[in-house]
This record gives sequence, structure tokens and C-alpha cells, in this order.
Amino acid sequence: MDWTTNLKRLEEMADRFRVMSDPTRLRILAVLGEQELSVQDICDRTGFKQSNVSKHLRVLREIEAIAHQR
Repeated sequence: MDWTTNLKRLEEMADRFRVMSDPTRLRILAVLGEQELSVQDICDRTGFKQSNVSKHLRVLREIEAIAHQR
């Protein structure tokens, strides 16, 4: 692997760490670590509004930190 590939990979990792460092996302991940939950269940357990939870779940799905089911 050359240095440009390593640099790109490091930048991707840094982006993931930035996403994961948000306290709201960490709290959502904590409740999801206990069991699979619906958006409403996450809202009930965290006290966050549905629109806020949905926004953060989208960001977590984008970095493949969580899987999505319907």
C-alpha cells in the first residue's frame, strides 16, 4: 500500500471517529447495544425527538455503524 492509499484510509477513519464522537449518537448506540429497537423505542429510552433520532440513525448507517431493517 502506498502512502496516498494510507492517507485516504486514515482520513476515512478520522471521519468515522468524528461521527462516532457525537454524544447523541453514542447514547443511541448504547441503547442499540442492548437490543434491536425501533425508532420509537429509541426515542422512548433516550427522550430524543423522532426527527433527531432519525437524522442520527441515517448518519450512523452512512458509516455502516448500524444496519437498517424495516
